[in-house]
Amino acid sequence: MSDDSIRHAILSAGPDDGDWTDVLRRVTRTHHRRQVYGAVLLSALVIVGAASAYALTHRGHPWCKAPTSEAWKKVLASHVVDLSRRASVTPLAVADDGRSFYAELVSKSYSGIVRIDARTSHFLKIQRIPRPDMFQADGSADGRWFVWVGMWRDKTSGPDYPKWEMWSWDSQTGRLREIAAEPNAALDGDWQPTFSVGDGYAVWSQWVSGMDSDLHAVNLSTGRDRVVYHGSVQATPLLLPGHAALLNELIWEAAGKTVKLVAVNAVTGKRVAVPRTMRGLRGSSATSFATDGRAFIYLAPLPGHSLYSAGSLLWSPSLATKPWRIFTLRRGMIGAELAGRYVLFSTDTYGEKTGARRTTYLGDAITSSYVKISSSFGGALLGNKALVLKEPPALKEPSPAEIATAVTDVTFLPVKSFPAIRFCPSQ
Repeated sequence: MSDDSIRHAILSAGPDDGDWTDVLRRVTRTHHRRQVYGAVLLSALVIVGAASAYALTHRGHPWCKAPTSEAWKKVLASHVVDLSRRASVTPLAVADDGRSFYAELVSKSYSGIVRIDARTSHFLKIQRIPRPDMFQADGSADGRWFVWVGMWRDKTSGPDYPKWEMWSWDSQTGRLREIAAEPNAALDGDWQPTFSVGDGYAVWSQWVSGMDSDLHAVNLSTGRDRVVYHGSVQATPLLLPGHAALLNELIWEAAGKTVKLVAVNAVTGKRVAVPRTMRGLRGSSATSFATDGRAFIYLAPLPGHSLYSAGSLLWSPSLATKPWRIFTLRRGMIGAELAGRYVLFSTDTYGEKTGARRTTYLGDAITSSYVKISSSFGGALLGNKALVLKEPPALKEPSPAEIATAVTDVTFLPVKSFPAIRFCPSQ
């Protein structure tokens, strides 16, 4: 510390009350604090730089499995939503506020689609469901909008759902709107639409005849629905930034069938270029693509296999970067979603002695590591600000009605409460 800076510090240390010892003591403490803050800032920059350098150095390398820490076990156990312990709660989508999620609720006082505040267990009623034992839902949220498909079955359809309706809910105005429906899905061979939501639009593929289907796009503000593409859409259409809808189309050629990636603007219906990170990808399935608008995930079967038997998980930090393999499963099926630096994926395996098993992992792109967070078929959702886990009902071979009404724990964990996913010990 220079003489000038010391002189300035002394003169600005406080009013001159004659106690120069106290003034000098405060100057010393101030100087020490600045040294400490500087050291902390430098350490933080070194840590962030090291993590970024590690991620870049390990680009193209598979991620590794880190041991599940006690911190993860404790934080998951301490964030159970109280409402899920006294009513049946089936999560459908994670809201973007870091404290709530959408769900199908079955209770004595009310059954239907709701938005639940995870901290207070208070819920907002969106749509009542008269027969929850004959109903099943699937949902997706994107900031302002929540879209879901409700499927109904009758006494003769067994576990199948021959009727469906698609609804949207505006979280700003509270407006509920039916945007699509199929009252005779079983007769038409169209059991359930696959859909994606983003930037005020929803897109879904609806079977027409033979191998043909239509790609619908609806403006959620106006409710206007239009067909923007007609072909053999084979996968869940994925909405990308700028209203580009990415889809898989099955193409029959002389050498057999191939899968071709197609991108269509959901607003204009015009063909657009497929993002660089997705060019050249083949062999996708109905759960093959996921993005948060920045990073990208793709599921691909191993050569000579279907995705239901063995596959790889490919990840890219941006839509302009070629993806690389981060995980490979030699047996079973994998599904994945992502938000920011985190990736959620599950594996399904089956053994003659162990039976069917599902394992869910959460990965961190900064450390290139992942940890096991669940070993059940309950289900998991990852949003931009929270993770939701549901434990399965303690029932042996439960029916759809029993699953819909079973009471089991639901965990809601904000991203800001995630414990660290450490670098693997071997690395």
